[in-house]
Amino acid sequence: MSRIAVYAIGGNALSSPNPEKEDKSAEVLAHVMSDVIDLLEAGWGVVYSPTAMAHK
Repeated sequence: MSRIAVYAIGGNALSSPNPEKEDKSAEVLAHVMSDVIDLLEAGWGVVYSPTAMAHK
């Protein structure tokens, strides 16, 4: 049986609403992508919703 993880991250979780902290957005995205890669390397299937990102 395959394992599937649903990793739900909305656009607001990836970008700062505060313009002074915009540079942190890239750092947060790198951490999220690292988590997704770890799951894939561990044999998990990863599901995400691209529409969540469209509402940024």
